[in-house]
Order: sequence, then structure tokens, then C-alpha cells
Amino acid sequence: MTDIEATIALFHQVVRGEEVLVREKMANHVPTQQLMVLTYIATHPGIIQRNIVELIGRKAATVSVMLKNMEQQGLIIRQIPSDNSRNKNIFVTDDGQKLAETFKATRQRVHQEMLANLSADERQQLQQLVAKVKIPS
Repeated sequence: MTDIEATIALFHQVVRGEEVLVREKMANHVPTQQLMVLTYIATHPGIIQRNIVELIGRKAATVSVMLKNMEQQGLIIRQIPSDNSRNKNIFVTDDGQKLAETFKATRQRVHQEMLANLSADERQQLQQLVAKVKIPS
């Protein structure tokens, strides 16, 4: 394995590890991507589907199915504004808000656990190094 392959493998391991730990601690059956979208909607009430499509880089049909599932689970509601019948504004329900808050708190605890062995200086160095990683366009 080359240095580049080993580095990318570590990135994958960290990302996958974070996802697995959060899912284990959440103990629910809502997919992680839905939880992330739910959290985003909670902080951006009234957002429209097109903005979510752009945010997560999925097809509109995929996001539509995701939102439909979230609506059926009672996590969000979609409302048609009086001034624009083409777009539906999306809001979290009380249950959705609670789940979003739980997800956010769980992720924060997992992140603290993941970085527990690093000193403050090492965390800063890691942040600086990762910030240098370029995603090709």
C-alpha cells in the first residue's frame, strides 16, 4: 500500500468509524443521512427541497423519497406557502426536533471520544493538515 492509499484508508476509517459509533449510540433505525438532513432542517426552518438536493448532492427523486419517509415517520412536515404553490417549505416536528438534538449531542460526544488521545496542539495540527487536503473538482 502506498502512502497515499494508506492516508485515504485512514480517512475512510475515521469517517466510517464515526458513523458506526453514532449509530450504535443513537439506537434508532433512522439512516445517518436522514439524521443529518433533519438536523439541517431544524437549523433552517422553511427550507425547500431544492436546497437539500444541492446540500447533499443527491438526485431530486432520491431526496423526495427521503423526505416522504421522514414525513411518514412524523419527523418533518411540508407546507405549501400561499405565495408559491410550486415549492413546499419543510419544518421539523417536535419529535423531529428532539431527534435532531439527540443526534447532534451524540455526534459531539463521539467526536470528543475520537479525539480524546490528542492534545490541544495535536488537534490544531490535525485540523491544519486536513484543511490542506484538496477535493478535486
